[in-house]
Amino acid sequence: MKKNIAILIDEEIEHPKDYRYHSLDELENLPDSQYENIYIGDLLDYIPPDQIQELLAKISKKLAKDGKLNIQGPDILQMCWYCSKFNLDISKFRYIIFQTGKKICYTLDEVVSMVSTTDLKIESASYINAYEYSIMVVQNEPN
Repeated sequence: MKKNIAILIDEEIEHPKDYRYHSLDELENLPDSQYENIYIGDLLDYIPPDQIQELLAKISKKLAKDGKLNIQGPDILQMCWYCSKFNLDISKFRYIIFQTGKKICYTLDEVVSMVSTTDLKIESASYINAYEYSIMVVQNEPN
């Protein structure tokens, strides 16, 4: 049986249906090395930038040996570009940026850079639609 969990700020945040929701506050109580798939969505956008490395380290401890971490969120530059060029609904843009409680809204490149400074390895990083990215991360094999 797969052990899939979503670690998010709020249970209302969309996540894969076959993933059990856990709030960020529960992270410390989850067992280490147990989860095959961890989905954090745009969780990093809600965390102060100086705490992200520590958070990624804590989450990586929860991954099983061949486990995967999925980071998915809106890219601020892509959203701006689509608003100006293709009329992305400005009310949706405002909601994402100002009404969700985010501390920041990163770009795909910024998240890739943050993950690259951890013990995690990026398996894939791409856009899943006009303005959202998806990054699949695995444990780095020890040398």
